[in-house]
Amino acid sequence: MADAPGTDRGRARARLVVAVCLALSSTAIGAVSTEDFEIRGEEQLRRSTSYLYYAKPAYYFLLLPGPVFYATMLFIRKKFGRRGTTLMMLFAMGILLGATGPFPSASVEAAVEAYDRGRYQDALRSFEEAQKSLPGNSSLAYNLALCRFRLGQFGHSLYNLRRCLRLDPRDGQARTFLDRLEQDLDLGVQVATGIAVHPNLAFLFAVAFFNIAFLILGLVGRQGRGGWFIMLVFIGLLSLGGFGALVYGAVQRNRPVAVVVTSQGSLKKIPLDQAQPWVILAEGTSLQIKGKAQNHVLVRTGLGLTGWIRSDEVRY
Repeated sequence: MADAPGTDRGRARARLVVAVCLALSSTAIGAVSTEDFEIRGEEQLRRSTSYLYYAKPAYYFLLLPGPVFYATMLFIRKKFGRRGTTLMMLFAMGILLGATGPFPSASVEAAVEAYDRGRYQDALRSFEEAQKSLPGNSSLAYNLALCRFRLGQFGHSLYNLRRCLRLDPRDGQARTFLDRLEQDLDLGVQVATGIAVHPNLAFLFAVAFFNIAFLILGLVGRQGRGGWFIMLVFIGLLSLGGFGALVYGAVQRNRPVAVVVTSQGSLKKIPLDQAQPWVILAEGTSLQIKGKAQNHVLVRTGLGLTGWIRSDEVRY
């Protein structure tokens, strides 16, 4: 049975897209050089460890000092007057002090040494081993991006750069590396990397003003009038704003983004292996994940094209 004319034209367009994209993907990478981007050592890795305060329920106990202070001040004021105010303030501030966690560094030195000696595959393995103990370390993700770039694995390199920025949106060096590599690969419009504000900042901002509001309420009490009341309302609004920014930042930070890591990715209309691709995606193309079905992922490109791609063609 002969195919319909429309089917022939569709297949011809698909073959043309494949040919064009394969020609573009063969362009040499010349503008980006790792000479501009140095590997990060143990000291920087220690500074980059992300503790994700907002994501750990235990840190929400930092909201308690304010209400506890207020309740204690009511008791002290009723029992002893205002003589215990200064002592209680110092006690509340002491409770707000945070803690740090351990830093396992067994594989970091070996990885840095291997990278400096040009053994990039060995460095990659060592950094990946270290990542098991440091899953939230942005500089480690950056180092993995450098190793992947040196090995010519540009899709994996872009994935790790995006992961680095998701862990630390303030990393200007990683953002520069990402932009330059995407431009050199001629990837066109890509999925945005999100806002440059870490949710931890919004969390600490909200916690601080929440406790300050109760601190003022405890110190001023019923005698607060006029300006004090306005200040209390203003600080309360700042606290609510901080919690709003926390929710927004956490949602933006956890938006699933995939990157094509094979030499090309096939975007299909339906999630079937035998389905014909209608768009060919170059290695390194970033995609917003919208859903999953069997061994395919529903994605949307930076240009707004939606379709299905095999799970083994992307990393997320």
